[in-house]
Amino acid sequence: MKFKGLFTSSISFVAIALWCISVQAAPPNWPPTGLDIAQAVQAKHGNELMGIEGVVGHGITVDKNSRAAIVVFTERPLVTGIPGVLDAVPVLKRFTGRFYALAPPLCGGPPSQRPPDCFEDPDPGIDPKARFDRPVPIGVSTGHPDITAGTIGARVVDASGTLHALSNNHVIADTNGAATGNEILQPGPYDGGTQSDDVYAHLSFFVPIDFSGSNNTMDAAIAVTDDTQLGNATPSDGYGAPANTTTTPVVGQSVQKYGRTTSLTNGSVEAVNVTVDVCYEGSPFCTKLATFVNQISIVDGTFSAGGDSGSLVVTSVDKQPVALLFAGSSSHTIATPIDTVLSAFAVTIDGEEYTPPPPGSGITLSTNGYKVKGQQKADLTWTGANTGTGNVFVYRDGTEIDTTSNDGAYTDPINNKGGGSYTYQVCEAVTDGTCSNESVVTF
Repeated sequence: MKFKGLFTSSISFVAIALWCISVQAAPPNWPPTGLDIAQAVQAKHGNELMGIEGVVGHGITVDKNSRAAIVVFTERPLVTGIPGVLDAVPVLKRFTGRFYALAPPLCGGPPSQRPPDCFEDPDPGIDPKARFDRPVPIGVSTGHPDITAGTIGARVVDASGTLHALSNNHVIADTNGAATGNEILQPGPYDGGTQSDDVYAHLSFFVPIDFSGSNNTMDAAIAVTDDTQLGNATPSDGYGAPANTTTTPVVGQSVQKYGRTTSLTNGSVEAVNVTVDVCYEGSPFCTKLATFVNQISIVDGTFSAGGDSGSLVVTSVDKQPVALLFAGSSSHTIATPIDTVLSAFAVTIDGEEYTPPPPGSGITLSTNGYKVKGQQKADLTWTGANTGTGNVFVYRDGTEIDTTSNDGAYTDPINNKGGGSYTYQVCEAVTDGTCSNESVVTF
């Protein structure tokens, strides 16, 4: 059996000296100040930015003053020629390294060149790389017979009621090399899946990836199946079934995903309207490159790894689908807004009925993350809480961490080191009290 496109460096995630990234939480009201202007300037200068040697992408983000800004992704720490301002719009630099389609790692070769997960002990809990009884859950290993392995993103349904598995082109369509009707396996071949025992779907459609230099909008494919072969929820240690109603990605949005390699992880949207070059073959010199437009970037670097390609990205609280994951670097993940993908295939997410939250809370929360001697801290400020309640509950990642005076300010001494993403909320300290918006701090 042949295996194509195994670029070890894409998912070895060798430690590199990352620039310190402090992503501001989403402003209470999206869009931020100057968004239309920033997008126009990005469109005007986008080709110019991509022409700078060492630049691998750019997008729209929010700066520390809650203004829309252009963010430029670089392959190396020190890339010259990037302006600090373009037509009065701030330009921020992010050292991301090169972006790769996230194929799983090879564990052969010298030990010094092997990715860390080649040495990890097997997880005694649920293993997304294992074979699952039918119907299989989403978020687990899958693949075309001629590739290695990726992730089942979601179960989707077309207008006729036919069910399909959603993943990436490079996962279930062999990077344009497959044909309609080809068998799709669970687990993927790299994880032991065979055509004699593990077929659960057949390729029904894929959007070809253009490697000639033209722009791409997605790396996506679907495979026809049925509810005896594929379920619509993650394994029990995941987020469950996604909502059947999607939402638009915005900067600062708190998201989660369940994937073949890293299981359940959390992150936040750093940039939207992202243009990015993604390598599909070759290391250290890329021999097969594709350019993608209108993507999103997610931080931090622990959000995904090789083999998570195809994962569905959903919101952290109500599990609304946001994007389809397909590429990344050691610090960022790249994903396609899910509505773009669903429209291309004329399908919808087959998930749980979405119940919208109650109308506006009246409490507006903002957060700011920083470090003191390497230890993480987060400042919370809010307005609009009923002063008659006296106190508010403070929540981090859905768990109450403190009850504090309703004076509009609170500091969370997290005291962790390194990276991380935290979602905050404050609620009036009474039964069924009003709660604020969610606000994310990412280190």
